[in-house]
Amino acid sequence: MYGRPIRGLNPICPVLLLLFFLSSPFLLIADAPTFALSPVYSIPLNAESGLFTPLSTDAVLTAQIPLSGVPWLLPELGIGYVYAGLKNSYALSTIGVRAGASAHLFPLPWLDLWAAASLQYSLLLLAGSSGMTPGLLPGAGFGAGAVFPLNDSLSLGVAASARYDFGQYLYFEPGLSVSYRPGAAKPAVPGRQEPPVQPAPLSTGTEGAMARVRVDLEEGVFPVFYKYYDDHPFGSVTVSNPGTGWMRDVKVSFYVKKFMDAPRECAAIPSLAPGESRKIDVVALFNDEILSVTEATKVASDIGLEYAVDGRSVKTTQNVTLRVYRRNNMTWSDDRRAAAFVSANDPAIVSAARRMCGDVKAAKNASVNENLQIAAAVHEAFRVFGVNYVRDPTSAISDGKTASQIDYLQFPRETLEARAGDCDDLSVLYCAFLEAVGIETAFLTVPGHIFIAASLNLTPEAAKAGFLGWDDLIFRDDKAWLPIEVTLRDGGFLEAWREGAREWREGTSKDRAGFFPVQQAWAAYEPVALPGTAGFIWPASDLVIGPVKAEVARFVEREIAGRVLKLRAEVQKEEGSARTVNALGALYAKNGLVDRARAEFEKVVAKEEYVPALVNLGNLARLEKKNDSARDYYERAYKVSPGNPNALLALARINQEEENYGAVKKYYAALQAVDPALALRHSYLGIRGEEAAKAAEASGLAAEMAWAE
Repeated sequence: MYGRPIRGLNPICPVLLLLFFLSSPFLLIADAPTFALSPVYSIPLNAESGLFTPLSTDAVLTAQIPLSGVPWLLPELGIGYVYAGLKNSYALSTIGVRAGASAHLFPLPWLDLWAAASLQYSLLLLAGSSGMTPGLLPGAGFGAGAVFPLNDSLSLGVAASARYDFGQYLYFEPGLSVSYRPGAAKPAVPGRQEPPVQPAPLSTGTEGAMARVRVDLEEGVFPVFYKYYDDHPFGSVTVSNPGTGWMRDVKVSFYVKKFMDAPRECAAIPSLAPGESRKIDVVALFNDEILSVTEATKVASDIGLEYAVDGRSVKTTQNVTLRVYRRNNMTWSDDRRAAAFVSANDPAIVSAARRMCGDVKAAKNASVNENLQIAAAVHEAFRVFGVNYVRDPTSAISDGKTASQIDYLQFPRETLEARAGDCDDLSVLYCAFLEAVGIETAFLTVPGHIFIAASLNLTPEAAKAGFLGWDDLIFRDDKAWLPIEVTLRDGGFLEAWREGAREWREGTSKDRAGFFPVQQAWAAYEPVALPGTAGFIWPASDLVIGPVKAEVARFVEREIAGRVLKLRAEVQKEEGSARTVNALGALYAKNGLVDRARAEFEKVVAKEEYVPALVNLGNLARLEKKNDSARDYYERAYKVSPGNPNALLALARINQEEENYGAVKKYYAALQAVDPALALRHSYLGIRGEEAAKAAEASGLAAEMAWAE
């Protein structure tokens, strides 16, 4: 049977091998080939396997040729030698050439899994006592294995394969392999450092072992978000390894001259396997110089790439065009983005807002929530200043356009200088002023519109107890918020509040309302300050305080309207008795309606020296810092009723303010005798000097006025 080695010869096999060898010089070779030497042990498996002795070996030298674009698929050329001992004193040797391909998978940096297939053509030599008998034999092989790189040039591996000589023998062949890629690593020379590869443009599809990079910066950047881009991407870079060697210590950076102080590292990748691609987010730490961009422009930016491959360091740079929008531009992909324009720390805004807040506190109604009064002052101040609502025909939010539509927003200072803005401009302005004096704000959005809410610094329970019309408030995050329609410029603060409440209720009923606290939005979109100096002059205080007082008085009247009607009915029923008229005046006084309260109290004392009315008139005089007049009213009350607790308390307090401690002691002792509980509540009256003032302030009673009913 050994004289028939040509049996089953397929004439196509030599043709395929010839075509492979002829075409290999013209393949798109990406890198140096890898040479592998594989000693294996051959185990025959077919019916004639009993003819072989245990000693059957195979040694194969293979060259793997990397191709550009498909690093995971390696064409292979090889030459092999097989020796098989036969039990009849014959020996079988084959010398063959083979051609095939292997597919590779790199699940880990230290592991290369492969599967291969090949065709081969062998010269068979049968040696025996009668001499050497030659023959030709075609065949095929299939195998799989694992390779473990020791460094970038040397690897060890294990393999298992099956080889079939057409029409003759089938072998199972386990074995080992040693692979070497020449030129991949150079031996280190003591005392000398190898220079890195000089910077060169990044590969964009050319041949070679260099990394390939695809850059996407189509979105561009908005200057107002320059802080946001430090940890939020505005583009991507895809790095690919087209070669057969591992890329290690891969670093990608981004840099724009003038708008950045230094390149920003976007990613550091430990390794990139042959054929692997990785998408990297592009981030940047811009400086505030980018806020100088007042017209959209294009600038040159640099994508830097560093990595090591085959023992070499590679540094490359690619120039990419970046679109920079004007500083007033943004998109509404996230409604919180408008918070970046709320520059509450702008010196001009802080100065105007704090001045206004100080004026309000000096003339505030003690019975009304302070935040409400400051919000009213902001609204009225902008009316006095002449800020108008002007609809922006290109506004993305008002037209309900897509989230990618570019919109134009003004910084607060720009709105004051222009004295006009659309709904988003005015919302930003209101929030900036309120936040500048420590009042939390929120953006409220409904389809096609944005307005604001101001925190009252009250819990929902406290707000419901203190506000008759609490259904016009918003309750979120365990806080009560007051909605304000910022575009309502003709009406007063109460109309803006009422309209804002209506819009909010309508939006929430349709589940189409958004609530975005500005301070929470700042966590993502930090506010930025507009460069330059202020170009506006804030109106005089008296021009603002008057309208604010009028609006607060309207609010109070609305809140107490029901109780006023009830008391007026009692006054009429009792034919204007001192008790009922004084009670009506006390209601007005408790709610800051001083003029109305005085009118009622004076009606009473015009008829008789009614002690509660006298004490209350003294309280009004004391509020106006007219202590002489206040003492006169208190002494008149004391003269009528020396044991009246309200008169005794009033005289003790006013004398302590004037440091008449002897009189304080007299009246306080009398108060302790007639009303111990009231005296204990005002125990600071038993202390002298600054300690008394501090104790009164600490107790919260210093500014409290005791209205007698």
